[in-house]
Amino acid sequence: MKNILILLSILLAVPLSAQKKGRLEKLDPKVFQVKTVHLKGTLLDVRNADEFKAEHLKGAKNVDWDNKSFKETAKKLPRYEPVFIYCQGGYRSNLAAEWLLEEGFSTVIVLDNGIDAWKDAGLPVEMLDAPVKKSNSSYD
Repeated sequence: MKNILILLSILLAVPLSAQKKGRLEKLDPKVFQVKTVHLKGTLLDVRNADEFKAEHLKGAKNVDWDNKSFKETAKKLPRYEPVFIYCQGGYRSNLAAEWLLEEGFSTVIVLDNGIDAWKDAGLPVEMLDAPVKKSNSSYD
């Protein structure tokens, strides 16, 4: 009887542990922006380095989903703080979000439709290789 109770408790515990997956949110750009300002977390741009240099959200860390070092780098992030994640249009960020949840991250917040939607909403982006603006001064 004791062995049956132990076996039964193990069988009941397995489905419960499988349900302990973190929370995934997909947000439109304006709500995403508000949450990144008001919640302590990590903002990840999962596009490649060239895409990141061309334009990215202020404060974002570039960790390329398609790079073999993504998983190693991402595992070092705090698991109990929100991870805000985006890519160009949403595909890579959704894949990365699912992986982060499988790895035990508690909250992953995806920018729905990526930086494209962010720009369409009229929100600001930054550039690493911004062209130098020349003045009309004759002293340049």
